[in-house]
Amino acid sequence: MLENGKIEKSRNRKVKKFKIAWLKIFKSRAVWAIIVANACAMLNTNTTLNYLPLYMRQVLHYEIRENGLLSSLPFLGPYIMALVTSYLADRWTKSATFTTPTIRKIFTGLFFLGSVVLLSVLCFWGYVRIVSVSVFILWQTIFGSAAAGFISNTVDISPVYSGTILGSAATVGGFTGYLSSLLVTAFVRGEGDVFEQWRGVFGVLIGTNLFGWGFYFWGMSGEVQEWNGESGMEMEAVNRVEVD
Repeated sequence: MLENGKIEKSRNRKVKKFKIAWLKIFKSRAVWAIIVANACAMLNTNTTLNYLPLYMRQVLHYEIRENGLLSSLPFLGPYIMALVTSYLADRWTKSATFTTPTIRKIFTGLFFLGSVVLLSVLCFWGYVRIVSVSVFILWQTIFGSAAAGFISNTVDISPVYSGTILGSAATVGGFTGYLSSLLVTAFVRGEGDVFEQWRGVFGVLIGTNLFGWGFYFWGMSGEVQEWNGESGMEMEAVNRVEVD
């Protein structure tokens, strides 16, 4: 085609178009193991993040100035724990000390089963200041072990779709912020035996952690899934116009 002294050439080229295998992803048991584990873990985190100051005021009777400082302490540990457990996971993988599924189960179990133990301590001695503060710090610290557990498991099962899987898990986990509000308001009325009311919250979280660990242990995989890889790439003819 000639226009204003320029020649336009029409050429057909085939380009690769990436399509996400949504159906295959959400039919995978290994994917749901990660999504459920993350949701259960986030319910713990959101409950602590949103309501720890309330607990410290109602049960431990801390002043607001002390409350703000102490409420922030539990969130310093997870970063250190994430670095330590990730280093150990890489070292064990390179040395073949444990298989990948075993490593993921160890660090996922450290969070869930460790949370069960710590929440059980709160159920009995949560009204003691030093016990409660120590437990809350340890509880949030061990959450960092999830980095070497179910979070890293997304790369194990699908290097191609790991970001998509983790994003989906984070989306579902986001709803636990609302669920944590329902949980606390269902038990804590702010009058009467307040500590006894909080024990109900801790009891639900204990059950949530046991369920999360059991579901992950049942459904997880350390192998790359069959739907990962080239199945997501399709060739598509595209008509491109070039001007000389």
